[in-house]
Amino acid sequence: MLKVLGCAVLFFCGVLISEEIKKHAAIKLERLEALLELVRTIQLQIDCYALPIPEIIHRLDRDLLNRCKVNRPEINTLKELYQELKLSSESPEGAIMAELCNNIGYGYRDSEVKLCERCINGLQDVRDEYKSELPKQNKLSATLCYCVTGIIIMIFV
Repeated sequence: MLKVLGCAVLFFCGVLISEEIKKHAAIKLERLEALLELVRTIQLQIDCYALPIPEIIHRLDRDLLNRCKVNRPEINTLKELYQELKLSSESPEGAIMAELCNNIGYGYRDSEVKLCERCINGLQDVRDEYKSELPKQNKLSATLCYCVTGIIIMIFV
């Protein structure tokens, strides 16, 4: 009886681990969407209103910044924003955001709008690739968790 109960507990642990991995992947996709919206907002502010970067940053919606995982409310430069995003420069989205944050604010409006467009296109490509791979990753993580759980159950029984 205790073996059956132990096996059930191990199985449910495997299911919970699998669900947690899926949840983490969904959060990453939501963050990519938020970063894309952030860059679109910056581009719109530059293109339509010709605002300086510090003014654009102060006008950013706090909800959007929260979805981008930026917790510090007082940000004055894009470099500070990039540091608060805590993106790895080795990840594709981190490299794109680093390019944007390090190069914007030093040129003419047209060149800054083109830089934003390039970053938007890059983030869309990253998002689309991640979105297409997400079902495969979810299946793989579920399969691995269930198989490892099954192996552990077989070892204990």
